Amino acid sequence: MLIGANAVRTAGPYPAVGGDQELLDGAFDPEMAERPVTGAELAVFGNALPLDALLATPGVLYVQMFFHADEAIDVTLGVDCSHPVKAWLRGEQLFAECRRRPIRPTIPAARTGYQVVGLRPGWNELLVKIVRAHDASTPECHVVLSSGDR
Repeated sequence: MLIGANAVRTAGPYPAVGGDQELLDGAFDPEMAERPVTGAELAVFGNALPLDALLATPGVLYVQMFFHADEAIDVTLGVDCSHPVKAWLRGEQLFAECRRRPIRPTIPAARTGYQVVGLRPGWNELLVKIVRAHDASTPECHVVLSSGDR
């Protein structure tokens, strides 16, 4: 099941200076602030964030979204991206993947970028950093949320 919020915040794109690993390791404002994303708010229809428009040229884009849980629950959270990507849940880094490959928006196929996490009651912030280096095409990215036993 593909999950997305009705609205997301974005910051960037920040300039692409360096290759994939340098851009993934480099920290821009959203990684260094307590309430990081102060960029544009976008309505997202049908879970379709327009990365082709938001990251039309090389750079680094941050996307912030929130998931609501009525009670504490374990879920499998996946950020499957075709380009280098980092993700944080409630400010704690989940993973950093520096690779390029076609997206595989099924949990058994991807293996990387997916993990069981605990959502707390209330709103849970997910921050995603997507890297597009100078020699790269437009990224694709899916955020997938399912029960923790998947």
